[in-house]
Amino acid sequence: MKSLFVTLLLSFVFYSSYAVEKNQGILPIGDAPNKIAIAAKSVVLLILPDRPQTTDLSSLKKQTALKKKAKTKFENDFIEHQIKWCESDHRLSRCPISLEFITATGFMMQKRDLLYTNYHPFFEYVRNVLNVNPKVDEDSSLKNKLLGAKFPVFIYTNDGELIFNPSKGSATIKNLSLVAAFAESKSDISPTYDFLELKLSKELKNIEPLQPGTFIDKNPVYLIGYSISNEPSQNISLHFSSGKYLTYDEAASSLKLSKLNELSKESAKIATEATFYFSGPSESGMSGGPYLNKNGEVIGIHRGTRDTTGHEPLSIGIKIPFVLQFPYGLHDK
Repeated sequence: MKSLFVTLLLSFVFYSSYAVEKNQGILPIGDAPNKIAIAAKSVVLLILPDRPQTTDLSSLKKQTALKKKAKTKFENDFIEHQIKWCESDHRLSRCPISLEFITATGFMMQKRDLLYTNYHPFFEYVRNVLNVNPKVDEDSSLKNKLLGAKFPVFIYTNDGELIFNPSKGSATIKNLSLVAAFAESKSDISPTYDFLELKLSKELKNIEPLQPGTFIDKNPVYLIGYSISNEPSQNISLHFSSGKYLTYDEAASSLKLSKLNELSKESAKIATEATFYFSGPSESGMSGGPYLNKNGEVIGIHRGTRDTTGHEPLSIGIKIPFVLQFPYGLHDK
C-alpha cells in the first residue's frame, strides 16, 4: 500500500511539473498553485480615462443621462466619480474627463498605498491633459514634468469591489519610466522597460501588499493579470499563466536573433540590468501585472509581448530591483 502511495505521489509530481513545463495557456486564477492564488489577491484591475478631453460638466451630465441605460456598472462608476472628482477637487466648470475608458493590471507592493503598473496605459491622459508628449520628451525630462502629477484612477478587486476612485482620493506619480525601446531591427526582441509607481492618498486596508523576491532557478514563473477578453462586466475574472524565465541571450538564441554582445552598448546594459523574458502566454490587458516566483513574491512587472513571428511569443518583464532603484523617484519626507 505504501509503495502504491509513493508511486501515485511521484506520478502526481511528475504530471504537475510536466503541465507547467508544457504551458497550458491563460487559466483562471482559481487553478493556480495555492501561494500564487493567495498572492493574486494583491493584484487589482485599473480603469483609466481613454483620450480625455476638457469638457463642460453641464453638457456632460446631459450626455451621460442619455447613455446611462446602456452602460455597465463599471462604466457608470467611471463617469459618475469623474464628475464628482471634477466638481470637488477641481472646482471647474470645464474639466478633463472621458466617456470611454481602458483597463490595465496593477498590484500593491511593500505598502498598502503603493501601486505598481505600466506607464503606457496612461499615455493619452499624459498627452491630452498634462500636455507631455512621451514620444518627443526625453526620459530624464519627465522627472520635472510628471513626478508629483495626479491621475484619476479607479481600482477594483477581483471580486468587483470599487476600493479607490478619484472622488475619494488621489493617486500621485512617485516614480516612472516611459516606454524605452532600443530595437536593433523590426524583428528583434531588444529590451524595453516601462513602469509607473503611484502613491495613493489612503491605504487600501483590505489588500495585503506583495513582497519583492528573486527568480528561483529551475522553477516556473507565473504572470497574473486581467486579459482584454475579460472586459469589465458584472463578473471580473483574474487569470494567470506559467512559463520559463529567460535571459536575453537565451531568448535570442531560441529565435536566432542578435546575441547580447552584438547589441548596442545601451541595449545590452538594459537587457542585463533591467529586463528578462517569459516563455508563457499573455494577453492584452495584462500589462502592468506582476511576475511571481513559486513563493508568490514579485520578481518583475509585465511589459507586454514581443513580436516573434513564426515562433512562440515571448513576453518581457521589468526586474523589480531595477524598478526599486530607478533614480527619478520622489522620496518620502
